[in-house]
Amino acid sequence: MDTPTARSTSMPGTAAYLRCYPYDVWQMDFHRQGLCTWAARLGLPEPTVFLDNGCMSHDPLPLLQRLVVAVTTGIYQVVLVPGNFVFSLHDDAAQQIARRITAHGCRLLELPRHGEGWSDGAPDRAGEPMYAAARLSTE
Repeated sequence: MDTPTARSTSMPGTAAYLRCYPYDVWQMDFHRQGLCTWAARLGLPEPTVFLDNGCMSHDPLPLLQRLVVAVTTGIYQVVLVPGNFVFSLHDDAAQQIARRITAHGCRLLELPRHGEGWSDGAPDRAGEPMYAAARLSTE
């Protein structure tokens, strides 16, 4: 994986996080493609994907830690996830990690569920950038 660096453009730095247990020999390609397609529909650059493959949520998650550090240093302003469950299967722990990410001004966007926000790619509210209208994880 390339080492992320600070961005000098006006486009937000975009990352995606995935975790899979047990180990997935296909590197979660289906989910990765879904997040990349969603980023494109939102008008975001292709995300840098952080994948903790073969890790249970209570195991050390080295790429999640790397992502959090990158967010705290301002490299990423948007993080895409299929849902907070990728951080932990325990809601409180997942929310704690989500708060660590959003506390630094980063937007944490959850992939829309089937039928939500996929039909035409249009923003929910006129005049807003598409990523601003996406479902946000708050708290």
